Amino acid sequence: MKKRTSFIAILIFLLAGCLFSQQSDIPLTSYSWKGNKTISEKGYVVLQSGKRMDGNIILEGSPANVTGLHFSGDGKEIDFPMAALKSYGLAWADQSDSGNPTNLGPAICDHEESLFSWKMPQTVNDRKIENTKPSSGYVVKKDGTKIEGELQLKKINGAISEFEVKTDSDKFKIPFNQVSNYGLLLTIDELTKSGEKEYNDEAKNFHQGTVYLTDGTQEEGLIAFKEKTLINSNKPL
Repeated sequence: MKKRTSFIAILIFLLAGCLFSQQSDIPLTSYSWKGNKTISEKGYVVLQSGKRMDGNIILEGSPANVTGLHFSGDGKEIDFPMAALKSYGLAWADQSDSGNPTNLGPAICDHEESLFSWKMPQTVNDRKIENTKPSSGYVVKKDGTKIEGELQLKKINGAISEFEVKTDSDKFKIPFNQVSNYGLLLTIDELTKSGEKEYNDEAKNFHQGTVYLTDGTQEEGLIAFKEKTLINSNKPL
């Protein structure tokens, strides 16, 4: 009986360790590690009770095994054991819009991400920093505001952290968690290799057209079908 009880206790301990190792809302390699801890960065913690606290955080241990978290904010300095936390993360990668349940979900690219052209990456403070080349584009914020201009995306350790949009009169730096959609404003030449047809199936090539939405509104622009099933079902008999 004692052996069985000991085995169950060990199993529970191991399972708890596995769960605690998954608490970070972003990959642990996305933090800036210096030896056996990370540098202080703006972030948040969510307690087991569900309470969220925003401030600066420092992880202790390693990317393979986080042993503790130091929090500072609102005049408080707290050393949290990992068992006290439900989740934690960095502010730039927070997709929950500061816990607002109406704005959950990551930003969506409205076309193939491969259409963005990326500059050579740089390493700053053990972080891999990548930026796209400036291109005509837009972002749609979660409040519905659309900003068009010269668009650049910024990645930190492989994750999009920020959008920069330069208009004729201003420049905006918008965190990832404030954006719902983004994309490039491409010309027909950029979409179809200098205007030449890319596909034998004509429905896959871009043409001027109109899309009627289920809410009764309509959008005009360049249209091409992506899926073969959709193309075949919309071809004239």
